[in-house]
Amino acid sequence: DDRLWIKRNVPPLEINCAEPAELRRAFWSQWLHWRALGAWLVVDSAWPVETNFLSTCVHEAGTDSAMLGPCPLIDVAACFLVQGMDADVSFPRKADDLPPHHPLADVRHTARKFMALLNGQTWP
Repeated sequence: DDRLWIKRNVPPLEINCAEPAELRRAFWSQWLHWRALGAWLVVDSAWPVETNFLSTCVHEAGTDSAMLGPCPLIDVAACFLVQGMDADVSFPRKADDLPPHHPLADVRHTARKFMALLNGQTWP
């Protein structure tokens, strides 16, 4: 079911890692770099994709990595709930937030929503 959903909804992407573990190692290395500089990790509806991905990264990196994960993991959907807004509502995407489910478009969309929250704005 998951693979069928992905085939129907996720645009084709360039494969630049030979295996999923290579992607996780590259991500974890970048995360540790940015974490050291004070970065936060912001996601939109963290369960199940991001949480499972991060959990696997920590597991593969070894037992000393558990405390190096993103804490707090900032979930934009939860932030909207705290503001009394429906986190399940489809928020309109701008042209550079398209197509949905493309990683960079989704990141821009999540960042736009998070910045609106930080600035005290409601979603347009």
